[in-house]
Amino acid sequence: MATVESAFYNGNGSIIAVIDGRTVGIPDDMSNMDRVLVAEWEAAGGVIAPYAEQPEPIPDRVSPAQAEIALYNVDNGTLLTTVNAMIDTSRCASGGGRLPTSHGTMHICRRSQLRLA
Repeated sequence: MATVESAFYNGNGSIIAVIDGRTVGIPDDMSNMDRVLVAEWEAAGGVIAPYAEQPEPIPDRVSPAQAEIALYNVDNGTLLTTVNAMIDTSRCASGGGRLPTSHGTMHICRRSQLRLA
């Protein structure tokens, strides 16, 4: 008989389960044989974990336009002005400008390459 190892709800109400080492998507419909198997696993003490929304990943590199839009949106352009001034005065050979952010330090060498570290 197949063995359910773990299960969790995904964002659309169906279930993602690991059954005998393979990951399967299962509709929350008791006419589905895998759903019946998960229900039996639940009756024996198994718990389907609730859906947990994943945070949006933070990119380590962005285009100049993406960076400018994000910086502008922080405080209606004040931070963008500061960053542009740092870029204009930075020297890449000496390490460029460094701007602390909530996600690390932004190293600035030139407008075409902004990256979070």
